[in-house]
Amino acid sequence: MAEVAKAAGTLDARLRAEQQERAEQQRLAEQQRIQLEARLAIVQQEKAAMSRLRETLELQLKEEQMKTASLSDQAASLTEKLSEQQRLVEHQARVNARAERKLQAEEQKSRRLQKQLQSFTVTMEEVSKVLYSVEREEKVAASGSLSRSERKVRSSAADTLRQSLAAFKAFKEAEVEPEGPQPDQDKQLLA
Repeated sequence: MAEVAKAAGTLDARLRAEQQERAEQQRLAEQQRIQLEARLAIVQQEKAAMSRLRETLELQLKEEQMKTASLSDQAASLTEKLSEQQRLVEHQARVNARAERKLQAEEQKSRRLQKQLQSFTVTMEEVSKVLYSVEREEKVAASGSLSRSERKVRSSAADTLRQSLAAFKAFKEAEVEPEGPQPDQDKQLLA
């Protein structure tokens, strides 16, 4: 009984540590996502400002050309500025596209972490059910033998736990970028 309680305490501690680690990972992923969104907003504002600047420069160029042909040097200078602004706009568009891809990757990572945490929580609930079943069996064994229905419930809970742990492990192995506990830690959970 003491060993079961100790095992339950160890599992509870592991669960709390795992949940804290996952919560921290999610917090960091959310923080990175927010930072990327802020950067993306700044990039989009800069792109809009550059677009307005381009329109302004084009208008100035037309006005200068209409005023006099003697100002062709100034028109050439404005054309150069416009060209530079166009290069900046194109560069900013590439930066913007990279930031959007990174944001999407972070969102996918956050969704994978959430699914993994949900799966882990279900697994730990099944562990709790099995521990309760073992404690009940010990109590019943002390007072008499288990009834057939009680043995079936215990067996069913143990089978459910094994299936949940197998599903959780398969889910983790299927991920492209592993998150959470490493394989050695998985073996400890299954032990």
